[in-house]
Amino acid sequence: MFFMSQDFFNGEFMSFDSDFPKRIAQARTTVGLTQAALASLAGVVQRQIAAYEGGEAKPREKTLVRLASALGTSVEWLTTGNGEAPDLSQYIPTASLRQIPLITPEMIPSWVADGKLKTHKFHPCNAEVSERAFAVEIIGDSMAKSTNDGISFPPGSIVTFDPAEKVFNKDFVIALLENGMTTFKQVFMDMVSVSLSAIDIRYPMIHLQKEKIDNGSVTLIPAVYLEVPLYKITSR
Repeated sequence: MFFMSQDFFNGEFMSFDSDFPKRIAQARTTVGLTQAALASLAGVVQRQIAAYEGGEAKPREKTLVRLASALGTSVEWLTTGNGEAPDLSQYIPTASLRQIPLITPEMIPSWVADGKLKTHKFHPCNAEVSERAFAVEIIGDSMAKSTNDGISFPPGSIVTFDPAEKVFNKDFVIALLENGMTTFKQVFMDMVSVSLSAIDIRYPMIHLQKEKIDNGSVTLIPAVYLEVPLYKITSR
């Protein structure tokens, strides 16, 4: 029988199903880590790993993220079984592979404002990014056609954005507009104006006054990393 339990951390509920102990043990065995080695990577003591695998305890959020990183999997898979299990052929034996929030466009303003989110979806990131970096799964086809450089963002691709990075002309950016909406476009800037353009020219261009960006009315966040599943490329 399938059971779900909920634990209250940081003002939010995290859900673990009844197979969490089995999955953490399975993942550890798959990637060839001892309980002691996993404990060291996750920043806990060995008996804590034994307690997780024995169903006697559940990790707090930060520990859970470190466990997922150390095991080469996601928080979602560890807690619910959704997603891909650890694969030894793709395993990176280090805890330095960070996991950043995987969020929807609607969540971006809140994350940028205070770094707090009611989500527990994370995405592995091997790029060097700041603590405020986040990932977004692309929806829609406005950025799916290739640029002159062959860059495209088909639906389903994962793009990492970093608010700590400076925006330059022709960067790909998430724009937080005055009306509260967000949009993913390529930015073209000159001394007085800023234009946001989709790769697909069938979509209208958005024109902005540079002063709106200078005074913070509009925020531009640059894309720093793109992941496109192979089937997304070959199916086009």
